[in-house]
Amino acid sequence: MTVMPDGGVLLDHLTRLLARVSDRDGVVEAALDLVLTLGAVNAAVFLYDPEQGGAVLAGHRNHPPDLVEQWQRLSLDEETLITRAIRTGEYQFIADLPAVADQLPKTADAAVRTGFRAAAACPLLVDGQPVGAFACGFDTAPAGDDLAKVLGAIAQAIAVAVEHSQRFRRVRDEHVFLRSVVDRLPEAVIIAEGPEQRLTVVNRAVRYLLGTAPSVGMRLVDWAPQCPCRDAEGTPFTLETHPLVRAATGETLHGVEMSVERPDGSVLFVLGNFAPLRDQAGHLVGSVGIMQDITWRRELEQEKDDFLAVAAHELRTPLTTIRGHLQLIMRRADRLPEDIRGRIEIVQEQVERMTQMAVRLLDVSRIGMDRLDLHRTEVDLGELIAGVVRRYEPRLVNHQVVLALPERPVVGWWDGPRLEEVLANLLDNAIRHGPPGTQITIAAGDLGDRARLEVCDEGPGIPEDVRPHLFTRYTRSRRDSTGGSGLGLGLFICHGIVSAHGGQIDVESRPGEGCRFWVELPK
Repeated sequence: MTVMPDGGVLLDHLTRLLARVSDRDGVVEAALDLVLTLGAVNAAVFLYDPEQGGAVLAGHRNHPPDLVEQWQRLSLDEETLITRAIRTGEYQFIADLPAVADQLPKTADAAVRTGFRAAAACPLLVDGQPVGAFACGFDTAPAGDDLAKVLGAIAQAIAVAVEHSQRFRRVRDEHVFLRSVVDRLPEAVIIAEGPEQRLTVVNRAVRYLLGTAPSVGMRLVDWAPQCPCRDAEGTPFTLETHPLVRAATGETLHGVEMSVERPDGSVLFVLGNFAPLRDQAGHLVGSVGIMQDITWRRELEQEKDDFLAVAAHELRTPLTTIRGHLQLIMRRADRLPEDIRGRIEIVQEQVERMTQMAVRLLDVSRIGMDRLDLHRTEVDLGELIAGVVRRYEPRLVNHQVVLALPERPVVGWWDGPRLEEVLANLLDNAIRHGPPGTQITIAAGDLGDRARLEVCDEGPGIPEDVRPHLFTRYTRSRRDSTGGSGLGLGLFICHGIVSAHGGQIDVESRPGEGCRFWVELPK
């Protein structure tokens, strides 16, 4: 006999079902038990399997083993009450199964073998699409219309659990897939998450790169002081300076050059990028570090530096000879035809250009090997600026030059010719990148124990993607407004000279708003 529970009891049962939606199998089992309390003699839940194109038995009550085996999988082409519910997405009910045995032979056969006469099937709907069906049999047809509502509510609870399970499995599968991808990346990846910033991802490349790997679950504050990474100067990172710790506080660091001394004594050079991780609300939840082995690049750069040093050295000897002979010829230039003198002057200019290029290449090699020699004397920064500007007057005729110099001399113990080279490079950049008619400002300032030099232009600015590499060799800062080209060594040499003085050089720039290069030097 079918007995419908009162509304309060049914609501209590359904609430308990919905409270377990994270456990699909638990919801299915509870729903099967619940429907038996309504007077059903048996019950079953089938879930649609799109890969197989059929319905799979997910749970049942009161069916003999041979029948269970027969109903393990149903093709949607089969004519059963369950497949009808899945195909149509609508509630199905048959009050007298023997009367429709010719239409539903498989269902009628099950009714005979398990002793039920009436049957109902509810589709399990997720976003309006059937994902399965919930069916039960009764010895007699229940009276009234309440059965459809009750079974529909139970089916909905199962559908919610199925949807939750499907989403969980998709998320889990995607997580496993992504972890697998990350683990196979050639770059080392470390991720720290949670309030304690515990390491949650440490891929295989970390062990290769560092020679050892921290354990997943280890706190970042415990691992960072043990990390074998050192900064570009070879100084071990502290807890405060470690890039991954800084990322965990909200900093983003690009192009961090590091070295790693591995347990076997070998040294690798590493390029790292570090960033904070935030949730959808923008709150900090972790940090990620990606590190790449660039030892091969450093070795290639060293080979290139060695080649350039040899080439530059070998070029200087014949160039010196050519310059000497040209100077002898020019002493007697008054005896030569005017067109010949003009051609010799062109040759002289090109020889000077090649000589300067050879000197630059030698400087690049010396800077790369930390062998840039300085010959310090007392230098007046204002006089140095005036001298360089005078030398560049022919190239400055199309620009408005503004000098902002302090009234009192700014004097320091510097290598004058090297600082002239720095200013010449910055001024050359401003001329090449600043459109004709724009202003170039050169300023000097006294900061007490330091001096400051600035060169500002009104050119196109520096692209954001170039900024991190601006002072590295062979980097072109901007497209020249004059259409000229260079080796991309000027700013690298500037950085090397300023660093050798113990100073700093940097740039402030926004695309379309020009550049402000500044240099600060200890006196």
